[in-house]
Amino acid sequence: HQNGFYSVFFALLWPGEVRVSVTLVHSSEAVQVLKRLREEHPDRVYFKSLFRSGYFTETTQCNLCLSAHEPLCNFTDPHTGEPWFCYKPKLLSCDTRVDHAKGGYQKRLISSREGLLFQSDINIKIPLLASGTDRVTVKPQESKDKWELERNANSDVIK
Repeated sequence: HQNGFYSVFFALLWPGEVRVSVTLVHSSEAVQVLKRLREEHPDRVYFKSLFRSGYFTETTQCNLCLSAHEPLCNFTDPHTGEPWFCYKPKLLSCDTRVDHAKGGYQKRLISSREGLLFQSDINIKIPLLASGTDRVTVKPQESKDKWELERNANSDVIK
């Protein structure tokens, strides 16, 4: 609503009492920083793959897109088309890959002021308290015929 209030819609699929809880993972300001990082630094999180043949191993960097200044191994998913590349090991072939893991994060990509938007237990994953009741009682669904009769009788109100 652009005023600090939010509306939430969700299906209530079975009767009973429901307690609603909402957690704000990131503020809108933090989301803007994350969008900028995604656009300007798509490789800010990097990954590594381990290649092995016998007792010899090599590790190379992997990501969605890599600079083509070195030969690449193409591990694009044949079913989804999701791209994935690793730099080709110097001595091993691409088909000797045996493991994959997160390598780390590029550091110092945000200002100290932007960093204030990402403080654990301060403004990340903050529970939002209800301004009214946080409980809803879902009544058993009435038959469709009765619901249609009530709807037709009170065309401006649906029960």
